[in-house]
This record gives sequence, C-alpha cells and structure tokens, in this order.
Amino acid sequence: MKKLIKVLEKAKNISAWKINARETESCELFYVDKRLETNRATDVVDYNATIYVDKEEQRGTATFTYYPYMDEKEIKAKIDEAVFASQFTFNKFFDIPGKEEVELKEQETNLKKKPFSKVIKDVEKAIFKADKFKDGYLSATEIFLYKITSRVINSKGVNLVTTKYQGNIETIPSWKKKDDEVELYNMMTFSSFDPKEITKEIKEVLLLAKARSKAKHLNIKKLPEDIGIIIQDEEVEQTFQSFANDLTYGTKFYHRNHFNVGESVQGKEINGSKLNLKMVSMCEGAANSSPVDEEDRKST
Repeated sequence: MKKLIKVLEKAKNISAWKINARETESCELFYVDKRLETNRATDVVDYNATIYVDKEEQRGTATFTYYPYMDEKEIKAKIDEAVFASQFTFNKFFDIPGKEEVELKEQETNLKKKPFSKVIKDVEKAIFKADKFKDGYLSATEIFLYKITSRVINSKGVNLVTTKYQGNIETIPSWKKKDDEVELYNMMTFSSFDPKEITKEIKEVLLLAKARSKAKHLNIKKLPEDIGIIIQDEEVEQTFQSFANDLTYGTKFYHRNHFNVGESVQGKEINGSKLNLKMVSMCEGAANSSPVDEEDRKST
C-alpha cells in the first residue's frame, strides 16, 4: 500500500484521495443434511482508492481497485482513468475529514475469545440441536465466521483501523408432507455467539416450514375489502431500513431522501403507535456496528 500512497501523493491532477483497505479472515462450513461437505478458511485483503477532483467550487469523485502486484505505471494509469470518470460526477464542493484524536469504541463480542475453528463447531452444535423433527429437517446449512479489519487513510492525515466480528448462518429448512415437500430459506446474522438464541431460531424456521406445508391458497374473490396485514422479522427490518436510509447524509446530499429528520413518515393522522427511529453507531448484537462509517467520519 506504500507504493499506492506514494503515487497518489505525487499525482498533480487530483485534489485529495482516500484509501480503504479491508482484510477479511473467515472460517466456513458447508453441510448437506447433517453431513459436512466442505470446510475452508480464507484471508483476503481488498484495496479501493478514491480520488477527488475540484473544479469551480465543485468536486467530482471516482474509485478504482488497487492490487499489490501493480507497478507505479499501472497505478498512474488507474488514477488517470479515475480523473476522467470524475468529470461526470461533479457536485457542490464537500470536504473530507481531517486528522483528529478520537477514541474508537470496540465492538463487544465473544467471537474473539476462542479460535474460529473452535467457535464454529459450537455454532454447529447449536444449529443441529434444533434439527430433531420427524418430518422436518435442514436440507442445507452454511456457517460463516468473519473477522473484518478495516483501515482508512486519506490525504488529510486520517489513519484509522477498526475491527469487527460477524457470523452468518444460511439454512434451507424443509418439511415433508406425503409426496410433497416445502423448502424455505433463512439467513441469520450475529456479532456475538448465543447458542440458545441460535437453537431457538432454527427451531422456529423449521416450524415455519411445517406451517407453510399446511398453508392453502387464498380465494381472492372472497377476501374482504379491508384486511389486516402482519409483518414480522425480516419484513419489519426491511420496512425500517427504508426510513433509516433517509437519515444518512449521503441520501440527503444527493437529494434521494423522501423524508427529513423530525418529519412524520406516518402522515398527519397516526392510527396506532407513533414510530420513532434513531441511528446509533454501536448496538449490542448488531453485526453492522462500527465506530466510523465508510467515509471515515466518526459515527454518532
């Protein structure tokens, strides 16, 4: 990365630059039924460089991928391509963060207390502890544990390193009914390992597959005009995510937000509870918690 920084510092056709380096260490298990088919571990580092070009109180940006095998000539060519691309992205001038003394709060997690090779076996036990039904089973299971180290460096002196841990469990719960079989898909993400919570959720998705096997087609013609709709779990998250996106400075800057902070998203006459949404940088159990955002700004 020193070679990339050296070339960026010498480039005269850019006003500022930023480098995002992301190292991902993983431990992964893949099952068919309860039979382990594949296991692997990875350690990958990705580099992305963003350049900023100023013109008449406007700023354009472009990003390119850097690979360690590149020589200075190849890096310069990438910068020139990015400078050309930035001409099509000019917006009102905005500054990038500068160096400051900040105390970064670490993510609270028990995933770092033991090697991933041991933790992932504990996750496996918690999953298959729920797979005890006669007609229901997990036809496929994939387990991923990640340690993600992110480093942000820019031309104004920022040099921050953050580390977070994350686990993902993907399952295909199935339920047999005579000659028919129902399959669902479930994705579980966590930042701390709780065996009881994992066993509980796997059991619930298996029972959901059972309920789906008993479901019948609705007679659309006989439905009442007003019918209640229940949303839960993933659908609730997706609903609130649309409102959360409007709270980011990115959607505000590019005028893509539908609502502003303090405005009601439920209209003037609210039927039921009033929604109140707050964005926080660190939340216990949330895998996406981070003390800084992708633009190297301290989260609040």
